[in-house]
Amino acid sequence: MGLNVLDKCRKWDVKKVVSALTSCAYSPSDEPLKEEDFLVGIPHKSVEAHGLAKRNIFTYGKLLNHQYKRNIFCSALFNTSYGPFDNYNETKTKVVGSFIKKFEKAKEQCEDKVVCWGTR
Repeated sequence: MGLNVLDKCRKWDVKKVVSALTSCAYSPSDEPLKEEDFLVGIPHKSVEAHGLAKRNIFTYGKLLNHQYKRNIFCSALFNTSYGPFDNYNETKTKVVGSFIKKFEKAKEQCEDKVVCWGTR
């Protein structure tokens, strides 16, 4: 579907296309994510098909720009997105997820402050 969208945007001369990608397209690593590693390795098996599909969108947009000598296709990589079905387990969530959980709990318990701290 993503490749079809890019192809139709090219065909109909759309001026700018921003594709939303997700960090699950990266291969698993304990190291911080680096832009240059986006296409290295294979995504985790639990999200492999989705991750590879996002990589295809990124690559196809880049190749369309090159082939047609344009700069209309770009990608934005969102590290995390949040919603009602996200995992807010305190030992597995990321920073923003933990903040959401802390503020939600504070509101439910009518607390007047939330303490947020970290090592970075």
